[in-house]
Amino acid sequence: EFLQPVHNYNHNYNHNMDMDMGMDMGMGIDWICPKDDMKTYYDNTRKSKSQPKVKRIVFNMDQIDTTSNLVDRTQEQIQNIHKLQQERYITLDLVSHSNENINNANMFVQKHSYGMTNTTNTKTTTTNSAAVEDHNRNQNYNQNHNHNQTILMPKLEQWQYPDMIQNIFRVMFEPKPELTQRINSTMTKLGLIEGQFISVHVRTRYPVGFMIKLLNGNRGYDKDGGLQFEGEVKEYLVKVMTNAVQCGYTLNSTLPIFFVSDQNEATKYMISHDIDMDHVHSGGHGHSHGHGHGGQIIRPVGLDRNEEPLHMDGDNNKDTDVTEFFSVFEDLLIMGGSKCVSHGIGSFGSFGAGLSGNRCRAIHRKHNGQPQSCPNNRADRIAIPIEEHDLLFGEKPYQGTEGKIMYVP
Repeated sequence: EFLQPVHNYNHNYNHNMDMDMGMDMGMGIDWICPKDDMKTYYDNTRKSKSQPKVKRIVFNMDQIDTTSNLVDRTQEQIQNIHKLQQERYITLDLVSHSNENINNANMFVQKHSYGMTNTTNTKTTTTNSAAVEDHNRNQNYNQNHNHNQTILMPKLEQWQYPDMIQNIFRVMFEPKPELTQRINSTMTKLGLIEGQFISVHVRTRYPVGFMIKLLNGNRGYDKDGGLQFEGEVKEYLVKVMTNAVQCGYTLNSTLPIFFVSDQNEATKYMISHDIDMDHVHSGGHGHSHGHGHGGQIIRPVGLDRNEEPLHMDGDNNKDTDVTEFFSVFEDLLIMGGSKCVSHGIGSFGSFGAGLSGNRCRAIHRKHNGQPQSCPNNRADRIAIPIEEHDLLFGEKPYQGTEGKIMYVP
């Protein structure tokens, strides 16, 4: 992050929290982003430690062996930020960007977002079945537990968006009418009903390092497109995609499967070929149209596009009309309306799972890009307790409800 702290932060919630917990006033930090290009704030003649306009704060998670040490280190840095001149900017970083370190840092921050919420006797006006299910579950939990009960939060790992992303996204964003019409038309054409199908997503271009080797050093295949579905690439991806569909089948064998990928020829292959579910463990009789080798045969449905979806971060796509990206949002929002999601590595598939509430998902790929057979425990919902010593400046996990959500496993 590249942000500027705004001092004398005294919003009502933080003010009350300070008073209740005996904290020094003004421990909260509000942030603003720089208006100019971040590079303009750096003096290239100086080292990062001696920049006049930028203060770099780095956390070495490998040297922080306990939560209490992390709390102490963070509190110290917040206090140091308050001592800085206001015109200086802050960059926050980790020494090591390992998956474990990133997950631990995210969990530490999000521990401050969960608590006991006052949903008892409240009503919900939403018609979204998943949101209603969450609301009712929270009410039942509150009615049977008191405020001294242990506060829980979800353990973050394995390409998982926070459960709250489904609500945040739908509150903040609404698809344009043209996109909504396109999504409804596609779902009708494919016979998909919201909450009654399985989504399977494969990011064909991941992992980058492995694919570069497979393509003999070609680095231009990713965000700017051009991955050819042929030869060794095709052989490898068919294996990955077949396993991905089989993982979707293990989640629910009675529902149709909607297949999505970032390579149109790969998608076309999967929606035009039968897949043998023999030896795949599942409950139910399967959504199928035949049998093979004594097992179940299924064929996914999907969009047969003539061109691959554009990557929004591609260098060649910066001046592209926004409507050219509709296919990306079409795939994402349809996934968000599914009952279950089978996804691999990368954020797009896990984003779709997050929009569906993370209630039913499978991870079909290892970090090295190889298939991960299903069922497996990589997408299990694991609840961890929030202890008093986990939070900053003496905050108590069971105090205060404003701005917090309740996690019920």
